[in-house]
Amino acid sequence: MTAFALKIFASACMLVDHVGAVFPSMPIYLRWIGRVSFPIYCFLIAQGCEQTKNINKYLLRLGIFALISEIPFDSAFNQFSYGNIPISFDFISDTNVYYTLFLGAAAVSIYQRLRLKPGRLFALIPMAALIPALLISDRTNAFFLLLASLAVSTAGTLAVSLLLPDAKEGSPPPSALSSIISVIPALPALYLAELLGTDYGMFGVAFILIIYLAKTKLLRILAVFCGVAFEYGLTAISDPSLNYIMFFSFGCLACVCIALYNGKRGLKLKWPFYWFYPIHLSVLAAIWLLFFRPVLN
Repeated sequence: MTAFALKIFASACMLVDHVGAVFPSMPIYLRWIGRVSFPIYCFLIAQGCEQTKNINKYLLRLGIFALISEIPFDSAFNQFSYGNIPISFDFISDTNVYYTLFLGAAAVSIYQRLRLKPGRLFALIPMAALIPALLISDRTNAFFLLLASLAVSTAGTLAVSLLLPDAKEGSPPPSALSSIISVIPALPALYLAELLGTDYGMFGVAFILIIYLAKTKLLRILAVFCGVAFEYGLTAISDPSLNYIMFFSFGCLACVCIALYNGKRGLKLKWPFYWFYPIHLSVLAAIWLLFFRPVLN
């Protein structure tokens, strides 16, 4: 399978999943099918971070589509909680999966900037700005303080990464300890995902970062399987109902698809896949508002 084929398959599974989530009384197996899509998207984001010529532009695209997709996302998935109350739009809580993908790619970007810097240990110093936010229990205050401290921490980390010289040509590759140090400044992205209530939250961001760190295809397939096992398998063990078993089984199907990936890009269509998420949510929300909401009310 090419990357194009993976995207088509993941998009189709996501559409089926969202049909099952948006419309009442849909068969539960539609949600089972949807468990295939997220692991594939995480794998593709990790691949994209590795292969892109400009990760800053990559991040910009993901960030813009995170904002574009939030109104369709809220319109599609908040109808049941709001009932007769007009649907409200919130860009800083219960946010769409593009937020998760953006934060995952951002975590990878921070790691990329630091891993070849001999003085990468200095990048841990700006993280002290995050300590006050981590000590506050109130979510609202913590959120805005975290944004401010993240700005300070990120600016400091970027400054360190730009000021520190790269490793000299012929230098030995970074040790395991050096790689761990390079990952630590990326960890605030996981906490931010929880505060923003992104789809899959902290797990989703960590999932992308771990897949990226697993450099070979075999290790990446193993990383995807471990992520699926953590997200669905543990629940299936504690509650071995058909629903959770099928969630785990369809999640594992993503591993099969990734194993079939041949490393080729395939048909070069970029923008339709970016637009598919907000457009299909807009269509589903419009159908629900026009045909299902009057019946339920």
